Amino acid sequence: MYSAYLLINTKFGKKKLVSTRLNNFEEVSLLNETHGRYDLVIRIDCEDANSFEEFMQNNINTIEDIQKAETLIVANTSSGFEDDDLDEPEED
Repeated sequence: MYSAYLLINTKFGKKKLVSTRLNNFEEVSLLNETHGRYDLVIRIDCEDANSFEEFMQNNINTIEDIQKAETLIVANTSSGFEDDDLDEPEED
């Protein structure tokens, strides 16, 4: 599995329209509308790097109402943390 997060800025007033279009792609496994620096954060899951590149070129890059997007390729995924993984602060 090849996964990435896209941090997306849409043109003014187009967040809902872009969100609706993105929800139609099976490769989009998560979509969050956000407040702050980015309008949308999505997760894309593809079979490999080639299919990811193809998906980006043929789908994401064709949405004119996306003003800017930053891509974060997932390097490693953790299924969670065990209690032992969290260090307790030492008392003085």
